[in-house]
Amino acid sequence: MQKQKFRVVGSLDTETTSTGRGSFVCLLQLRTWKSLKGKGKTVFYSKPEELVDALPMGGDPTPIIAVYNLSFDFMSLEPVFLEQGYQLEPFGPTTSPFYIDILKDNETVLRFWEVSRLCPQGLAVMGELAGLPKLTGEWDYSLYREPGTQLTKEEKAYAERDTEVIQAYLLYLLRANNFIKEADLGTRLLTQTGLVRLFGERVVGRKELRAFRAAAAQEEPENEGNYRLRKACFRAGLTFTGGKNAGHVFEN
Repeated sequence: MQKQKFRVVGSLDTETTSTGRGSFVCLLQLRTWKSLKGKGKTVFYSKPEELVDALPMGGDPTPIIAVYNLSFDFMSLEPVFLEQGYQLEPFGPTTSPFYIDILKDNETVLRFWEVSRLCPQGLAVMGELAGLPKLTGEWDYSLYREPGTQLTKEEKAYAERDTEVIQAYLLYLLRANNFIKEADLGTRLLTQTGLVRLFGERVVGRKELRAFRAAAAQEEPENEGNYRLRKACFRAGLTFTGGKNAGHVFEN
């Protein structure tokens, strides 16, 4: 059976408004593109039902929508999908899945991918790395908004930028890591650990990694510290664990 193919075709974000009884979604932003390297277009929706109706579904490859903080942004969409007869299949931790597949008649027609595991420091850092800063201060969260409330030009720019940052960051990943393919996004590449695994396979080489593991298995660790360091190195296949370089961004 041929393996299902996927491709990232858009990004999603939501904005909320607060009341004395809590908060609810007042705006949903969906950005889509024909090519990741091309121009995208962000469309604003007032209600989750409107956005679900506009989502790309099915086809070959199967579309992926990238989301930062998927667990939060998906809350308003989940009941709509269920009411329309879709099945939901999350992959990973229940409270914070790596992705959520949307199924119709037991076939995956759409995937929502959590991109925060690639850059957990936040959208602002993601934008800095990609060269497209996240906007700040243009959205006043103290104001009460209903779905459909008229937005200022500055508020729309703020809401759109978050979806633009995700697209720009994915392009940055491809530029900074020449061993990554676009088809890896949202499939083989889900997290920072996945990035390391791909580096080990495609740059270091599987044969070399196997030989390294075999050699390490034949040599007992000298002490507890050496044992823990070795375990850390192999947790992702091959990881750069030197404290000097930890937290630094490297480009090939």
